Amino acid sequence: MEFLDLPLAEVLGTPADALQALLDDATRRVGWLRSAGARPLADGRIASRYAFGHTMYRQVLLESVPAAQKMQWHRQWAAALATAYAAAAPDMAAELALHFERGQLPTSAAEQLAIVSARALERGAAHEALAAARRALALAAGQLAPALELELRVLEGVALTRLHVVADPEVAAAFGRALALRAEQAPAWTRALQGAWWVHCARGEFAQARALAGEMKRLALAGDAGQGLASRTAEGFVQILQGDTRGGLAELEAAQDIHAREGLRLAPSQFVQDPGVALESGLALACWLSGQPRRARELAQHAAARAACNRHALSETTALSAQAILHAFAREFDTVYELTERLLAVIREHGLPTGRSDFAWLHGRALVARGLVQEGLREMREAAESAEELGMRFGLCGYHHHHVQACLEAGQVAQARASAEAGIALATRLGGHMVLPGLLAQRADLLAMAGEEEAATEAIRAALELARANGSAFFELLALAGAQQRRNPASDPARLRELLALYEGDPSPRIAEIRAVASVAP
Repeated sequence: MEFLDLPLAEVLGTPADALQALLDDATRRVGWLRSAGARPLADGRIASRYAFGHTMYRQVLLESVPAAQKMQWHRQWAAALATAYAAAAPDMAAELALHFERGQLPTSAAEQLAIVSARALERGAAHEALAAARRALALAAGQLAPALELELRVLEGVALTRLHVVADPEVAAAFGRALALRAEQAPAWTRALQGAWWVHCARGEFAQARALAGEMKRLALAGDAGQGLASRTAEGFVQILQGDTRGGLAELEAAQDIHAREGLRLAPSQFVQDPGVALESGLALACWLSGQPRRARELAQHAAARAACNRHALSETTALSAQAILHAFAREFDTVYELTERLLAVIREHGLPTGRSDFAWLHGRALVARGLVQEGLREMREAAESAEELGMRFGLCGYHHHHVQACLEAGQVAQARASAEAGIALATRLGGHMVLPGLLAQRADLLAMAGEEEAATEAIRAALELARANGSAFFELLALAGAQQRRNPASDPARLRELLALYEGDPSPRIAEIRAVASVAP
């Protein structure tokens, strides 16, 4: 509806001053054209802007132009706009794409649509980003260079993660199409691998996730910082989820070093998750589990602040969720409630997928602790059912760990025991989980409550052995506290005090409870 006179003069091969005189005369004589101000161009010239009075006039004039002439003019107009705007040409990507498309230059149109899609993601406009990527893929099907097609496939996948949960089959299919290109030298390959990794991780398919992390690490040997960051973060994150706190901590600390050097040149909006936020969220959990509570709290807060500052809403939900898990371990349920309320607000504000999973069962757990027992238990169970339906299985072991505690607070011992066993079985199927030592310790408590002392001792020893193997000081501490409180033969007061020293100064109710148990130890 609006156009500039200088690019138009180039398209028509007409002297600019003569064309401007004609256009100014037309604005005075006819009702369908008006002056719309001026705009400076990249080369310093000032172009006059003109606008059609109504789209009808533009359409009538357009229909009077022969098809071949229209096609040629569209091509020339795209070239003239690119010259006029120079470095600012990406701002005109949508208009350039339109002219290239109508000029029947589909690959050029696809290049511009990739810019449109990426910029839409930066603004949080996921529907627009998805439409642009898919339009480009359809326009230039079979004609795209592998690097450009991969970029568009990844943009499609990332946009879908803003509209569906990451475990959704449509998201998985999009990243599957990206990986099928095998364009390992393309700039977007790191993001393709990371996107597919998130799909498998969310589904609890840890073996496949670790295989992708291994491929990223292999490619990182060539010296690519993005690959190094992605591979270290992916490997560390899945190691922590599977229970290897020690190994995950080492990988994520290495990733943190890379991000400190290279992070500023990695655009967060182009990833499923902001790499910096993902590594800090995982590192926060690893630090809490390994006995570094102050550092854990600082990292969790910084991750949430980073995600909010970068306007990466999906990463903000990940950071808030990790922060809520940390505070749930600490039994700081008022904080858990506030964090999960904020998380839900982010989802609503940015139109993210509303499938309720970990944040909802943590919200329910907070409600139980705040006295809304039946409402909280109902929310926890509904969230677990939703996660199962959506295929988001990676956090379900955590659900069972918190659900056992909630059931015991509600006096529902049979339900607590069933949940503990279900969690242990799931963790075993997944090949391990960070809360498995905690679930085994809960099994021991429940067996002791039932008078099955020998079985309880066996369970507590299994919990301690696994926690020590994993490097999980926190779950070893919980298991020892339970053993000490019940006077179980597996108790070790000296080791209990040694582990408590790691959490010295931490203000959490959970640590205060354990400190009280240790204080009466013989």
